[in-house]
Amino acid sequence: MAGAWKEKVVVIMGSTGTGKSKLSVDIATKFPSEIINSDKMQVYRGLDIATNKIPGHERAGVPHHLMDFVEPSGGLGAGEYTELAAQAISEIAARGRVPILVGGSNSYIQALVSPDLGPEFRYDCCFIWLDVDLEVLAPYLSRRVDEMMDAGLLTEMAEFYDPSESVQRGVRLSIGVPEFNRYFLRYPPDSSSESSSCSSSEEDWDPEEERRKQMLGEVVDEMKLNTVKLAVKQKSRIENFRSRGWDIHRIDATSVFEAAPSQFGHVWENTVLNPALEIVKKFLSPEAAGLKDSAPSPEAPQVKEADKVGPAGLTSPVS
Repeated sequence: MAGAWKEKVVVIMGSTGTGKSKLSVDIATKFPSEIINSDKMQVYRGLDIATNKIPGHERAGVPHHLMDFVEPSGGLGAGEYTELAAQAISEIAARGRVPILVGGSNSYIQALVSPDLGPEFRYDCCFIWLDVDLEVLAPYLSRRVDEMMDAGLLTEMAEFYDPSESVQRGVRLSIGVPEFNRYFLRYPPDSSSESSSCSSSEEDWDPEEERRKQMLGEVVDEMKLNTVKLAVKQKSRIENFRSRGWDIHRIDATSVFEAAPSQFGHVWENTVLNPALEIVKKFLSPEAAGLKDSAPSPEAPQVKEADKVGPAGLTSPVS
């Protein structure tokens, strides 16, 4: 009904790896807020590295809802998600806090706020799109997969692998699972867990080990390619929302990914966080009276270690 009161919801959108999780937590530490996950794969238990779940120590004590609660082989359709998210929004609003919806699964977001794709929304929404130029984001996503491998992705996938699971569903639809499944069919986890290092001497050269390493490299490369494809698809979906009349605030975070490590925090604060806080402050006004002072010190920006921690605790610009 036109003019009817609607609950206010902040919606943070963007391609994978652009910093949505970090921004949601940063905003939630300035306003009384709680976060609702809208990532299809992060609703499932398991594969924390592969699905890039924000680790507990990076959540800054901010409550996170609809994350890590569905059985790995279960399912959560858009209709079921909408019911759960709507309930979470009502409960958060009843506590006098701001619901922040964050995640890369735009189909979940659309189903919740505008099933018909039109600009008439179920909630009073503030859409923030965290965008990064693809030519800058793609190399970062590639490095992020390498960092996942360093963080134990191969072991995580080996422990999760189940040759009896012939149907790919639930978290098994995550990028990385189909790719690694093909690898484990050829090299079962017990053999794949062996050290990949080998002697350089000719008498110790093992052609099968070389083939194994080559196939593992191909799996990692395929995972990188599929991650970039996902980022492109997610960006296209958001642009489609805009073309349908959605009022979406775009924040260009490209400079954060181009910054030197010592400047990550400073550039993030000035390029991403402060503009986002202003957008949310205007959206919530007059509720924004409780905004904490977050003005940066331009003379001597302090970069905290947390500003350098990326997805799943990896050392990257943002999470």
